[in-house]
Amino acid sequence: MCIRDRVDKSLEKCVIAGSPETVTAKLNEMVDFLGPFGTLVSVGHDDQAGDGMWEHSLKRLKREVAPIVTQHMQSRPATDYNHQAEALARPGHT
Repeated sequence: MCIRDRVDKSLEKCVIAGSPETVTAKLNEMVDFLGPFGTLVSVGHDDQAGDGMWEHSLKRLKREVAPIVTQHMQSRPATDYNHQAEALARPGHT
């Protein structure tokens, strides 16, 4: 596998990016697998152009994504996540 393919695969698995709809869907999938979480860490930006895009993206995350993901987390009882936690705790889980 060439380096470009490796980078593309890593980005696909580790980075959540896209439209508010795409980001919401990916975060809700994460919630469905891992369970609810309290903090979302956003890293990696390049706002050297000074065009305000980074700030605009964070505002959209706050207004358009976070409320829907929060509602999704609150709609599921905590017991729904027990089977994922048990699976992750098993020896040899990859």
